[in-house]
Amino acid sequence: MSDNTFNKTEKTTTREQLKEKQKLYSEILKKFSIESIKKALEIIEERRKKAIHDIKDQENDLEGVDEEVKQIFELMEKYKKDIKQIFISNGETIAHITENSPDKMIGGKIIRSVNRLNNYETQRGNWVFASSSPLDGKNLYMARNKSGMVSIFSDLCIYGDDNMQIQQDDKGDNRVLLRRPNYIYQINPEDFTPVVNLTIDENNNPFFEFSEEWTCDHDIDISDKKTVLNIQKITDITELIRNFQILCDVNSTSKAIEIRKCSTKREAIQMLISAVKDGSLRYINKEAGINISQYINSPELENLIGKISLDVSIQKKDNARERVKIDEQELKEKDELSKNINNLE
Repeated sequence: MSDNTFNKTEKTTTREQLKEKQKLYSEILKKFSIESIKKALEIIEERRKKAIHDIKDQENDLEGVDEEVKQIFELMEKYKKDIKQIFISNGETIAHITENSPDKMIGGKIIRSVNRLNNYETQRGNWVFASSSPLDGKNLYMARNKSGMVSIFSDLCIYGDDNMQIQQDDKGDNRVLLRRPNYIYQINPEDFTPVVNLTIDENNNPFFEFSEEWTCDHDIDISDKKTVLNIQKITDITELIRNFQILCDVNSTSKAIEIRKCSTKREAIQMLISAVKDGSLRYINKEAGINISQYINSPELENLIGKISLDVSIQKKDNARERVKIDEQELKEKDELSKNINNLE
């Protein structure tokens, strides 16, 4: 595959280039045997189990496997490099978002988080995390603080802590503000690596997924102007509210985690509505009168969700947490690849 796939003679955006690059790699992955893809997925699943339980012996997990399986992992590393090159060539920055202001950075550095899982839970490390999601009101990390956030499904997020307030602007319109501001550190991606995973789509075709997460294995000096290009204070998150359903868990993230663990949609709906009513969760959209969703206050929530069904999301998250309990022997007895894939989603 040529490194000149994306040249400056064609004016394409970074997102278009990323989409095309993923498509190219997906076509390559289809050429591998079903057995090799299956084995690669099993290795990734084993990495996930070890990472969750903090077992540090992943280094040699490709020893003794077929060359074709090794080639899949080599291809994944090449995909990471290609993603990084797209961002560098296009002069793109990535963002580290934190509640720590520049004057509170220890030693003037963004310090690595210790022994943290990546987004796909396939690896642990001491990393500075960053995101390449556009900062246009659609990046959920803009409102996240040390109390964390829990995504229930793609357009509904519950934030730990009670860090949001409603104020009116000069025109009398409601604005949603962070009581304690966040800071966006816009960073050159040169020292970072994109986090990538191998998975299967709805048609059982393998592909590499990239969720816009990046990691760096060393601290970042915020005074280095070649690395940290800009620092922006975030107080107003009204645009985030226009794009998402946002709730605050007044008791850290305990209620949010309970809801995410629900095994059925009906149970999750009842818990969500009950928590809003008893004050455990604040429904920020309703308080602000912005982008209010009928379903959060409706007993018929399950009929109003539309394309995204809460129970599917919950089941996926449930599966992710319960993967360690899957019976390996049962997986081996499955004859059809699609059944294996369903257990690994």
